[in-house]
Amino acid sequence: MAESADVALATVYRYFPSKELLYVHALCTWGETFESKVRGQNRNLNSDAARMRALLRRTVRAYGRYPHFYKLTMLLEVTTDAAAREVFQGYTARFERMLGELLVDTAERDREVIMILSTSLLGGLLRKWSAGSLSLRRVLEHIDDATAIVFG
Repeated sequence: MAESADVALATVYRYFPSKELLYVHALCTWGETFESKVRGQNRNLNSDAARMRALLRRTVRAYGRYPHFYKLTMLLEVTTDAAAREVFQGYTARFERMLGELLVDTAERDREVIMILSTSLLGGLLRKWSAGSLSLRRVLEHIDDATAIVFG
């Protein structure tokens, strides 16, 4: 990687003392692009259910295009590197904040529960997909079904 960036490996290690820290910064950079696209696309949707469904489906498709980023996510969920864990917590908090902002018509007391259900569902389905036991098409179908159940 240092070669393709035309920098010395020592320079990379000066800024990123661990692989996990380098990985989480790459994941965050990728996530910023995703977040700006999603925010723009969700403005035209007229219900919390439609906005949540769209966000979860876009997330699945994004990881489907770049499966190595989901593998990084799984690695970073259990990292013992304190600096990487802190940056990763910021990454996950941004996603949760983005999800919460979509739920404008949902009562505040229900918003947190829906966010927990949504992120848990997303993580569980993507882990099964990453392990090869669930296709992306089935992941998207489960997202649709769960959204319909949550929002009636």
